[in-house]
Parts: sequence; structure tokens; C-alpha cells
Amino acid sequence: MTLTAAQQQLISEVARSQVREIAPHEVALFRSTSEAYFKRPNESQRRQVGDGDMLGFGAGGAVTFLTPVILAVATDVVAFLAIELSKQLKVETTDAITALVKRLFKPLRSKVEGAGAGAGRKPAAAASEPPPLSQPQLTQIRKLAYEKAKQFKLTEEQATLLADSMVGNLVVS
Repeated sequence: MTLTAAQQQLISEVARSQVREIAPHEVALFRSTSEAYFKRPNESQRRQVGDGDMLGFGAGGAVTFLTPVILAVATDVVAFLAIELSKQLKVETTDAITALVKRLFKPLRSKVEGAGAGAGRKPAAAASEPPPLSQPQLTQIRKLAYEKAKQFKLTEEQATLLADSMVGNLVVS
């Protein structure tokens, strides 16, 4: 899947929020890790975790980096949300849909609400509220995040934490 610059930025912001929550010790490496991920996003898909070496990082079994997994999970969740919203908003542009997806994540909401204020008006997508997510959609997002995390051979506890955190950061109202 080819990502637009706006989609990459959104995925990066969602993932950074998740890293701050789940693996704060990795925040310092987030920028370089995310840049490498976006240069070759499919590489992380091909390289499964094994032998204690997560995506080529770490020192044997001593270090496991979650940032590449969180980026992959965020990519799938953002793509899922964009598809769901595009079904509901058939006439919106890709960037408008990406802006609406961004508004669904609580930690990123204030950044969107502040956008356009200096120009005296908000972009059309930022001015409207995204449609609320249904319980089946939230269940699907959790399942998607959990299964993606398990593809990277995270422990049950880590996969559950990541999936729950991803859904927890969505606007549920």
C-alpha cells in the first residue's frame, strides 16, 4: 500500500502516542525508527520476530523494540478507519478522510481542532465531526490490532495491551 504524506504523518502521530503510553523508553528512537519504517513498510511484514531479535534490533533476547510493531499496527488501524469512514463519507477526498481519522484519536484531537485557527477558518474536514464508531467497528479494530501484534510474536500480555490501548485512544462517544 502506498501512503500519502498526510497518512504517514497521521500513522506516525498515532504510533508516537502509543509508544509514549506503552513503551516510553523508546520515544527517543521513535523518529529514526519511523523514518526507516516508512522507507520500507513491507519489510517489517516479511521479517517476523524470532530468536529474540525483533526486526533486526536488540541484543539477543535482552531487548525487544515495540515501535516497529506499533507502527505496523497503527498503519493497519488507520487504513481500516479510512475505509470505514470512506464508506460513510463517499464524497470526501483522501486528505479529508485522513483528517477525520485523526479526529477519532483522543490524543490527536486537539491538534486538528487547532488547525486552521490562524487562517481564521478551519478546513472542511476538521470542522465536521467524524461519524461515531460502532461497537462492531471498535471490536474489529481491537481484533485487527491484536492479530497484527501477534504476527510479530509479541506476548499475549503485550498484544492485549497494544490492542486495548489503540481502541482506548479512539473517540468512543
